[in-house]
Amino acid sequence: MSMMERYGAIDLRGRPVDKSRTGTWKAAFQIYALNAGEFQAMISTVVNLIPLLVGVMHMPINEAAQTGNNFAGTCLLLTVVGAFIADSYLGVYWTITAGSVILSAGMGLLTFTVSYSDLRPKTCIPIPPTVCEQAGTKYMAPLYVALYTIAVGIGAVRANLVSFGADQFDDTSKKEKKQSVHFYVWFYFATNIGLLLAFTISVYLQEHVSRGWGFGFNLMFLVLCISIFVIGTPKFRHKAPAGSFVTRVFQVLVASFRKRNAVVPSEDKQLYNAPLLGSRKLEHTPKLRWLDRAAIIEKDASGPDTHSPWRLCSISQVEETKRIIHLIPVWATTAAVSLVFSQLQTYTISQGLTFDRKLTPHFEIPAPSLTTAIVLFAMITVPIYDKLLVPLARRYTKHPYGLSTLQRLGMSIVLAMLTMIVSALVERKRLTYVRDLGLENMPLGSFVLPMKMWWLLPQFFLAAQLELFLFVASYEFYYYEASDHTRSISSSFTYSASAMGYYLTTVLSDIVNAVTKGESKGAWLKGQLNNGGLEKFYWFLAVVLAVDFLLFLGVAYWYEYKFDWYHLKSTEDAQPGDNDGSESDDVFSIASSQLAGPRAFSHKELENGTAKKSHER
Repeated sequence: MSMMERYGAIDLRGRPVDKSRTGTWKAAFQIYALNAGEFQAMISTVVNLIPLLVGVMHMPINEAAQTGNNFAGTCLLLTVVGAFIADSYLGVYWTITAGSVILSAGMGLLTFTVSYSDLRPKTCIPIPPTVCEQAGTKYMAPLYVALYTIAVGIGAVRANLVSFGADQFDDTSKKEKKQSVHFYVWFYFATNIGLLLAFTISVYLQEHVSRGWGFGFNLMFLVLCISIFVIGTPKFRHKAPAGSFVTRVFQVLVASFRKRNAVVPSEDKQLYNAPLLGSRKLEHTPKLRWLDRAAIIEKDASGPDTHSPWRLCSISQVEETKRIIHLIPVWATTAAVSLVFSQLQTYTISQGLTFDRKLTPHFEIPAPSLTTAIVLFAMITVPIYDKLLVPLARRYTKHPYGLSTLQRLGMSIVLAMLTMIVSALVERKRLTYVRDLGLENMPLGSFVLPMKMWWLLPQFFLAAQLELFLFVASYEFYYYEASDHTRSISSSFTYSASAMGYYLTTVLSDIVNAVTKGESKGAWLKGQLNNGGLEKFYWFLAVVLAVDFLLFLGVAYWYEYKFDWYHLKSTEDAQPGDNDGSESDDVFSIASSQLAGPRAFSHKELENGTAKKSHER
């Protein structure tokens, strides 16, 4: 019996799966399809929301940007709730399916809202001295209901989809473990297919046909992708929900507090080591040792409360709690990277209104479609990354992923900082034209500068590389570093970190506007953005990201991997099997054997020198 069968891989009826007919690439296509549809639905909503709020609802640009950031942040933050429900109660598949229905309902309501004329204020063009009255509750309430119905659906689908896809590959099988390396890269590629449709067809329909047709296309594509996912149901591998991990975490905290005066024994065998139901044992680790008190067996105690889960927890349960705590600092320091994404989806689009966007004398690229360049750069980079860069890096690092996840996450922060620096320099160039032509007081969209849109390509290229490093590394890191029962909630850290980035943008924007409101040209991010404030804001974000990178270095130095990929060859001999003799195959073979039993990289061996301890800097 394989480890996958022993530890919970079942079909929808609860029977052990047939590995020859389920999982791996047979199931990946359907998951990729829904991933593309879900991303297309959200991003097309985000990029078209600013023109809708400013051009139709007459909302000031800074308020519209904050509304867009809050919507995007809520979508991503709700992934934590969706993942919790999946891991604890409904299971991943049913949570994704329910979320897809809710998302479709939200997209349908949004399509109706923007199509029905009685839910839109009268047309008004804000050319000075005309002042357009901002849309009131009658118009905004239905729009907000639609938007946050979409947010609930996305919260249920997004994080669960990546963990569900990873569950289709048995991490104790050498062959499937190797395949899983490529799964994340092509999952990100599928994401960009959805983004490409959002930035091209959806935006074109919004600009040149109608908003109803634009959002209606999103709904139709989403329904198609959901149908493909549902048709693939017989090919999926499932895992039964394991109950509330939050309860298990609090049990550890309460039990360790109750025994706060107890002395933690020096030998692991003196600690309670019963396995978690349906999960592999986790090795005892020396960090956060105060939590080990929860696993101390009280020999002198008597009564039924002695073995209560609120007084005695297994080592695996304690280690599950430790893993979540270990992930939080990484999560917090990568959240700032999304400061870049929020600028690209709001202020960059507003800047783009002033650029010469004509490809031909008769065709002009809509401003929201400018960020299509990021998607195209990413889609070109993905095959190069997967087929060339990873194997090349693997030769030198002996790491199956080329570079470790923390190294790639650190690179994403550096790329984010560079993106903001380049954005500031481009904005400085744009302001030169604005001042030379005396257009400082003109609203964005009312003039076009003799400045080509190609000036935005350098920052878009950096943003594409940033996304690739951030998301692929995050998918891998949060999935493999979590326990078996918390992989969906751990995967949601990728998106909740992004949510925090969007909310952080709103907070920083408010602080910056409050601090700079007394300047002669007004607050940096209010007015028409032609007073130089946006350039200063970009430099400010670059400094914030530089500080964040220093904090990340400290977190990465402190962090200890669940598995020491770099030194696996020194801990166990490769198991026999169909090995082609390459070093990377050896690494995967040994990793599979480590995963296959409770001997998952012993910290005693680290202390005794049998294997080296690896810290990521």
